[in-house]
Amino acid sequence: MSFQLRLKYRLTRSKHAGDVGCLDFSHEGRYLASGGLDGKLEITSLDDGELHHTIETPGAISALNWLPKTPCKLVCACSDGLVINVSVNKGSLSLVYFRVYSHIIQCLAVESSGRYLATGAADDIRIWTSRDEQHNWEELTSLGKPRQSGDSRDAEVVLVGLHWRNDNQNRLTLLATYRDHGIQIWDVCNATVVHSVPTRLPMHTSTISSDGAYLVTAKSSVYDMYYIDTGIVEKTWEHDLPGAAKYPVIFLHNGFAVCAQETPGTVSLWSSSEGYKLQSVQHSGEINEPHD
Repeated sequence: MSFQLRLKYRLTRSKHAGDVGCLDFSHEGRYLASGGLDGKLEITSLDDGELHHTIETPGAISALNWLPKTPCKLVCACSDGLVINVSVNKGSLSLVYFRVYSHIIQCLAVESSGRYLATGAADDIRIWTSRDEQHNWEELTSLGKPRQSGDSRDAEVVLVGLHWRNDNQNRLTLLATYRDHGIQIWDVCNATVVHSVPTRLPMHTSTISSDGAYLVTAKSSVYDMYYIDTGIVEKTWEHDLPGAAKYPVIFLHNGFAVCAQETPGTVSLWSSSEGYKLQSVQHSGEINEPHD
């Protein structure tokens, strides 16, 4: 399968004053949403590469997701505990705010049907449900603290990822990844941990494949790909990045490739099935083809 990235747009009209903390493409591919530590939410059209909307929010934006099966709607989380529903309608915006916590929301995830929302802050994960097309979220349940054992017993609970998954028993499950407490798989309806996977190094970010079979985690020197049902690491890719920053990693093209930063300013793509490097792309726009 041929897979090559090419530069399409250089987005130069952003009004973010500082770092961008999160990005997400809408499911139909029309928009890119970016959340900044300056509290700005920007929505850019992928039809023309133009910035269409800038929204000032009360605090730094820590996470955002476009809603599946609901064109042009997204939900974002702010550092002061607010969640905002955003609807893009023929050039105009509508916003609905609701408070989830009194402190920063570290992660959020929308389930594939669009009916459920998970929000997480430290050891406090809450599940919300929507019963109407306006997505007025109502709290359904809350999940407890992660299982603790060995060296992680006294470690601070830091949540780094939330991912919905329908398992082979048709349970509604949520994967929570923690910096020091590994991967915990929750049965949401019963609010219990059904499986946990220890990890060899602290995690900083994570992503799940579209079929829910694999999870890639970003650690201080490697990206590890786990087969979730067994907890076995099937692929490992090294990177040369400083410190323990939150470097994003994603699956592309229905899980065919894994995309992540390899060195400062360089993003690489690896085959998820074979493990070899497919391509490297400089943030400047330069493309480095892999050697045969």
